[in-house]
Amino acid sequence: MKYICDNLGIDRRDIKACFRTGSIMKNAEGISTPRSLVVVMVDVDTAQYWHDNGKGYRVEGTDFWINPDLCRADRHAHFLVREQRRNGMKEFLVHQKSSQS
Repeated sequence: MKYICDNLGIDRRDIKACFRTGSIMKNAEGISTPRSLVVVMVDVDTAQYWHDNGKGYRVEGTDFWINPDLCRADRHAHFLVREQRRNGMKEFLVHQKSSQS
């Protein structure tokens, strides 16, 4: 938790819990790659403050990103919206191409 507070500027009182996810992996050179760090905030408003930029918030001067923690249902719903948008664009392009012919 000290790492998060020191490097990201998040107040310790705003953090409910934190933990690393996944297993330690090594790249082609044999160097360990960093694992994702999950931070659970004390309330929704605090979490929203840190990731109110849509995809996430990049901490200036670092390689840290703070992304919203979505449950499986939310991730699936967002996926369906993206799929619908892609399919709509495909249909639009096909229709536009056929009307030009």
